[in-house]
This record gives sequence, structure tokens and C-alpha cells, in this order.
Amino acid sequence: YVILRYANSLVAYKKILNFVPADSKLTFEWVDKNLLYLDRNNKYAIFNSPITSMLDKAGEFYFNETAEPDKRHKIILWPLNSQNPNNAVISIPLLSNAISLGSYNYIDFDGFLIQKYNSSAFLSEVQTETVSIRNTDVRRIGGSGSAAIYVAKATVENNTLNDIRTKGIFGDGLIRNNTLTNIEGVGIGAWYYGKGYVRVLNNKLTNIVGVHSNGITYYGDLTPGTGLKGAMFDILIAGNIVLNSRTPITLQGVNNVTVYNNVLQAGAGTGNTAIAIWKPETNPTTNLNVINNVLISHYLPNPISIYGYAVSGFVAKNNIESLPLGQAAGDVANNIYTA
Repeated sequence: YVILRYANSLVAYKKILNFVPADSKLTFEWVDKNLLYLDRNNKYAIFNSPITSMLDKAGEFYFNETAEPDKRHKIILWPLNSQNPNNAVISIPLLSNAISLGSYNYIDFDGFLIQKYNSSAFLSEVQTETVSIRNTDVRRIGGSGSAAIYVAKATVENNTLNDIRTKGIFGDGLIRNNTLTNIEGVGIGAWYYGKGYVRVLNNKLTNIVGVHSNGITYYGDLTPGTGLKGAMFDILIAGNIVLNSRTPITLQGVNNVTVYNNVLQAGAGTGNTAIAIWKPETNPTTNLNVINNVLISHYLPNPISIYGYAVSGFVAKNNIESLPLGQAAGDVANNIYTA
């Protein structure tokens, strides 16, 4: 397979159909050329090559998609340690999602270890107010899924998520006391379908630095003329620590939001702010309170980026900030600026 970067910084896996070494030419499955970055050196990678010389470091493998006569598949593996792979058990999940909730309710998940699924550990796109996910270790999830934990209105607390190749926790209920590390997509968030009551409390997020990956993100749709279609409101983001994230908090088209008592650090070199408000002119955020936070940004002129547009009902008080608010307008008082 050839792995290509395309569209909005996404990744495509395309099967190689032919290789001509003399011409250094690969022919692979179709992808719309308009989605490729043809204006730059479009780098690619090779995945699951049958050329065994390409296995040049521990942990790499080749999986033969053609079954043997006994219907099993051959794997060539360079093991991570000195263990003989012929004497080890190598297993893969047969399902894309570990647990698909469907429309079921009144379920409590506690103390699971879920790893190595290609899509999601938990998946439900319907309202699941009576579902809880607690004390669960989620590792190495993603690649094609929407999020490692994708639930609406559930209680998600005291879980650990590590090395996730998609979004971390996608939901709009109670999300509390979780630890997320090395997340390639958004750490915690939801957009366009929620109807209110979001509580993101006392979570720790570290290394949320993929393309378009922000720490905590909530997007609604308050565009004039659309009514409350997909509106999100009554959001409390409090007591969280977000370290080395492209943008620790991003908001768009949401109402009645309180950001309180958080430590928010934009990743060095990202050129991003601690808090960003997107599309303020066309899809505004209203009634935003930013109080008692530590805001560390790497962008001038302001750690709260509102692009020159005053958020209706904007309050920023008692924050410690690495940069002044600059163009932010509203009830701004009693903040300490360290630069």
C-alpha cells in the first residue's frame, strides 16, 4: 500500500497495483487528484510491502492478504524483543469497533482494557444519558474511526487514553477526570449535534499536536437564519490541564460558555493561542466567560483569538496570561500579563 497525504491533511491508504523499478513508478488505486497536494513535494510512505528487505527495524511486519491453503494468513515479523514469534500468540480484532452501543441505554462500563481496534473503543451516535464509561484504559485506537470514545450525553470519567490515531473523547455529557496523551485528533469535543449541558472537568491532556488537533473543541451552529440547528450551549470547561496542544481550547457558534480555573499551554512553535474563537463574524460565540485561568500562548497579539470581532457578552477576569489580550473587547479586568 502507498500512504498519501490528501484533502484537508488526511491520510489515504491505497493498494499498489504495479511497480516499475526502472522508471521509479508506482501505480495505485484511484484517488481524486484534486484532493492531492500537487503544489508541493507530496511525500508518501509504503505500508505492508512484500519486499522483506524493507523490514529494517524492530516492530515492522508484513501481512499476506492471500490466505494459505489452511485459510490462515502468513505474517513476517521483526519482533520488538528477543521472543521467538513462532512461539508467541499474535492476535488482531475482527471488528472495527470494540463496543457498539447502538440505541441501548442503562449500561455501565468499568475497568476495561481496550486496544488495537481500527475505529473506536466505544461508539454510539444516539443520546446515551444513562451510559457511563469509567476506569477504562484505551490504547492504540484509530486510523479510520470518528473517535476512540464516541458517545452523546454519556458520563465518561477516570479513563486513560494513550496513543490514539483519531479523536480522543467525542461527546457532550459529563467528561471528568480523564487522562489523554498522544492524541492525533481533537482531545475532547463535539460539534453540531449537541443541545446543551456540557461539563468538561479536571481532565489532563498532553501532546495533542496532530494537524487540526486541538485540546478541547466545541462547535455549534448559531448562524443567523438557521435558528438553533445544531446549537450547543451551557458549557462548563473547568479544572483542566492542557499541555503542548496546538490550540488548547477552540470554540465556534456556542452560547453560555464558562472557561474557569484551567491551565492551557499552546505548543511551542505552533503559532497558536491558548483559546481561539472561530468564525466570529458568521457563526458567533456568545456569553463567554474566561475566569481564573493560566493562558500560555505562542501568538501575537492575544491569547484569546477573536479576529477583531467582539464576542457578545465576553468576560475575561483574573487570568494569568503570557501575552496581553490585545484586540479582545468586553469586560476585561484584573488580569496579570507576564510579557
